[in-house]
Amino acid sequence: MNPRVFRSFLVFGVTVAVVHATGNDVVAATTYGVAGAAAAVAIMLGYARHRPRPRRAWPLVGAAVLAGSAGHLIAAAPAPVPVRYAVGVIPCLLLVAGLAALTRGARSGTRIDAAIVAGSLGLLAWMLAVVPALARDYVSPRWFALGVATALAELVALVLLGRLLTTGDRRAPMRYLLGAGVLCGFAGDWWFKGEALLHGPALPNARGGALVCLGFALIGAAALHPATAVAVSGGGKAAAATGDGAADEGALVDDTATKPANGEALAALTVRRLTLLAGAALLPPVVLLAEAPAGVGGLDAVAIGVACIGVFLLVVVRMAGLVRRVEEQARTLSRVATSDELTGAGDWRSWEAALPAAVEQAGRTGRPLSVAVLEIDHFPRFADTHGARAGDQLLKSAAAGWLGMLRRSDTLYRHSGPEFGLILTDSTAAHATEVVARMRQGMPGGQTFSAGVAHWTGTESAAQLVARADTALYRAKAEGRDRTVAAGETAPALG
Repeated sequence: MNPRVFRSFLVFGVTVAVVHATGNDVVAATTYGVAGAAAAVAIMLGYARHRPRPRRAWPLVGAAVLAGSAGHLIAAAPAPVPVRYAVGVIPCLLLVAGLAALTRGARSGTRIDAAIVAGSLGLLAWMLAVVPALARDYVSPRWFALGVATALAELVALVLLGRLLTTGDRRAPMRYLLGAGVLCGFAGDWWFKGEALLHGPALPNARGGALVCLGFALIGAAALHPATAVAVSGGGKAAAATGDGAADEGALVDDTATKPANGEALAALTVRRLTLLAGAALLPPVVLLAEAPAGVGGLDAVAIGVACIGVFLLVVVRMAGLVRRVEEQARTLSRVATSDELTGAGDWRSWEAALPAAVEQAGRTGRPLSVAVLEIDHFPRFADTHGARAGDQLLKSAAAGWLGMLRRSDTLYRHSGPEFGLILTDSTAAHATEVVARMRQGMPGGQTFSAGVAHWTGTESAAQLVARADTALYRAKAEGRDRTVAAGETAPALG
């Protein structure tokens, strides 16, 4: 849709709302019909142009707009009470169906965010719709059921709206326009009903009517916005608008949520999302302060208290989730910084830091310590014959097989090319030799390796320990390869 059409309609809708607020009764009644009809036409045009998925969502929203416009005209006219109740519940049910279709299959940035916003909006609906509906005097149980059903439908619609507002995709302009339109519509409706309770049947130019007209304008603008072309359901699929107005299936783009290890999407706290969550968290105490001068009691006090406690706990859980996310990322970065990129084993810088620490710990605790130095036999010839990629695969497969055979306390490191080092804590020379022999079973494709094993004497340095293991490796290679040689107790001279 051309952005000029979207902007022009939005200006037109705001103008209609201003005319409603400043005109007489006849003008105000006319603007109800104009605003509702214009919003319905805008929804039809946006639907025809963008073809958003799910296909039934926007027609239901359009039907809710038309029914709501008609309902306000009927409510202001001398109509039978059952008719007035019926026209009140129908647009709410249609809106609930439309919002449910929009949110079905949508990827919420996080369920906690959705619960925070939905809880606050649900409190608003409870205070301004459900409680007044329960307290109102009704002539018959049938009218009571219709009145309460309307209030409960409004509550459900706002809860669904909370989920839609936290959906993690690139439809933010559409979501916020639609959300603002629904909130304006409900606010105007509650204002309209409040004036009717205080002053008798409300006039068509009641001040809340301007909010209703503005809500219609925002909903119509949401349907015309180009972002509406991105769909939200269909098993993670999306419809992207093409140049000729058709829609193609594609992957739903999610620019705010990532999947941590626990499987739940955790949205990034962008400024927009943080503002939304902050506003939702502040809504219950703001309602409490607004009612404080008149005194809060009964169901109002219970609802506000429960909402404050629930939203606060959800915010705490949200912050705890972000802390866990940061800790997971820090651990991941630490592993990446100290790991060999190809094999996943520790890199040689980690070896040079870990070995002196292991020697120091062994000297402090008196526990045995052994090291092994391994080298894959004839690796250069293998890489020349089969190619560099095959050589890399051999290193990866060998390291993966070895890592699966080691204890948690044993650590594998890669030096360069086909050479690896192994630190075996709480390990005698005999045990280290057994471990290396077992590692031969993890060699892929019939390849072999040579190894030198050295046991810490209790007095030598880390450098002397490694030098003895290296000397043993050279002996294994000189004696024909594919074997393990244990180092002698005498440390070679270090130049």
